Amino acid sequence: MAFIHRTFCEDCGAEVDDVFKHGPEVCPESEQNRKKRKADNDSWEKEYNRVSKAWEKWEKKNPLNHCIPSVSHLPNEIAVEGRCILVDDAEYPGELNDHGEPVADFRSGVLINPTWGEVALEFDKCIPTTGDYHHSFLEGLHQIKSKSELKKYNVAGDVLVLQFSTGS
Repeated sequence: MAFIHRTFCEDCGAEVDDVFKHGPEVCPESEQNRKKRKADNDSWEKEYNRVSKAWEKWEKKNPLNHCIPSVSHLPNEIAVEGRCILVDDAEYPGELNDHGEPVADFRSGVLINPTWGEVALEFDKCIPTTGDYHHSFLEGLHQIKSKSELKKYNVAGDVLVLQFSTGS
């Protein structure tokens, strides 16, 4: 029968059976991991600020009224290669939006190699059309692949049908 010596981690205070299996490379509170987290956070923050500034500059020329673009993509970065349409369905077609206008499904024209900025502009038009002012944060795009869903859009085979992925 082995003797188990319980001790406490010097970094996080956790009670451990074997301090050697809970060393600096494992312990979330170790100085080594704190430095790595800080470096990762600093790197993320630098990239976030770079992309945010690019959107701020872009929006001075292309004001958005409703859409809040994701800062995980640059506005001039190609969002989709090839031909596509952007769509979103209204939850209650025919009802009135906040401005007293009837809401409807949204469908863009055919876009060729749209940038994230162009996608944001289309999404900005989509929001009042569908009446969904609550989901204004543009997170990305989702390709519609279901044959039954694709039938309602009646597009050529080389045109991708993409739905906005949103958050509030």
